[in-house]
Amino acid sequence: MDNRASVVFPGESFTGVPVISYFDANASHEIVRGLTLRIGVNNIFDKKPPQYSPNVQSGTDPSTYDVIGRRIFAQAVYRYQ
Repeated sequence: MDNRASVVFPGESFTGVPVISYFDANASHEIVRGLTLRIGVNNIFDKKPPQYSPNVQSGTDPSTYDVIGRRIFAQAVYRYQ
């Protein structure tokens, strides 16, 4: 990704950020008729976001990168007929 300031200020040198990949996994299973359990992990390897100088004051861009880190979740859904 190129820093957008390089377009606004041609000839200046601005750093971009490296490519980053996040891996997520989830599984679901119907325990009994109508009851489904779902579990999962977001950002399995707890990959940290790259640091650079965006226009937001956080050292990275939280709308583009995962700034929270690894998250585990579970969900139970019951549907009655």
